[in-house]
Amino acid sequence: MPSIASFEFVFLALLSLFVGGLTVCLGSIIDYFYLEKTA
Repeated sequence: MPSIASFEFVFLALLSLFVGGLTVCLGSIIDYFYLEKTA
């Protein structure tokens, strides 16, 4: 059972990293377009 638990932990860690990176990318893109529109 510990193998399943560790796999689940790694999966959740990778998922959180992916979501964090996606959020940062979307935020930078939105900031870029917002600055382009206001400029």
